[in-house]
Amino acid sequence: MILKKLYSNLSTLISVNGRIFFIMYNNKPVLMNTELLNSIVVTLESIQLCIGHGNLSDAYTLLRKYRDDSFLFLYFLEIINNFDITSPNTKEQEHFYNWCHNNLNHLTIGKIFQYLIKNKDIKIIKK
Repeated sequence: MILKKLYSNLSTLISVNGRIFFIMYNNKPVLMNTELLNSIVVTLESIQLCIGHGNLSDAYTLLRKYRDDSFLFLYFLEIINNFDITSPNTKEQEHFYNWCHNNLNHLTIGKIFQYLIKNKDIKIIKK
């Protein structure tokens, strides 16, 4: 499965190249590791198994999880790319901090889409 290999390779690349994704939140560094990418890889493997056994409703549920995790990863990357150490904390940085500490509540895919649509590259694609 090409997507599974892509995410797995991306996870490995992030782990071994020494690039650290982080933001400062309340004067503390918050690091992003590859947990989310690894979760995506395992989800893709599970989808493949479900389809192989004919469990299409389970595969569809996992497909929604795959979508949510993929966009959450893009959301976090966008937060990190927009991070400015001289600016005050944002609501999005708080989401990132809370996710890293297993306290994220009430973040919907719609809110993620609203934030991502503001990206200048997406605006170019949209035209």
